[in-house]
Amino acid sequence: FFTKENNILEFQKKIGFDSVLKIYLNELKDLVINEKIMSRFSEDEFPLILYELENYILYKLYDKIFPIKYTKEDIVFYNKCCRLDFIKPENVIKDKKMINKKLLDIAIDYLKEIDKKRTPLDKLKNFGNALDIIRNSITFNSGKADLGLDDTLSFIIYILLKSKLKN
Repeated sequence: FFTKENNILEFQKKIGFDSVLKIYLNELKDLVINEKIMSRFSEDEFPLILYELENYILYKLYDKIFPIKYTKEDIVFYNKCCRLDFIKPENVIKDKKMINKKLLDIAIDYLKEIDKKRTPLDKLKNFGNALDIIRNSITFNSGKADLGLDDTLSFIIYILLKSKLKN
């Protein structure tokens, strides 16, 4: 289906995906205008409609965005995570008093669910939920509310290693 390198961008360019998508979206836009669909809804409903429409399209395109066959990079990352499975939080997170094993496990569970999600937005939501757990844990243990990447990076590395994402 794809090239040997499994490069979806090259494949999309080869088949002219961008022009086909543009034609489809223009036809959809014309249909919305001609059928006066916009007048049936309030302005408050538009963001929800757009969100659901985007979610539907991305769900249908899922197999093209996230190919079923794992890439070389996916396999290398997964194998590294498996080899490093012995790592404990204290091996990565310097400040031992910041470690809350139960909350880290919850964040890891959120990341493990990413492979099961069917849209990029749902995947991002799970990643965001994992980050929220980490931020809340750090804030609770340190009292520091204004967190930066330096504060959370070691936690993110740990939960990524433990989640063993496959794709």
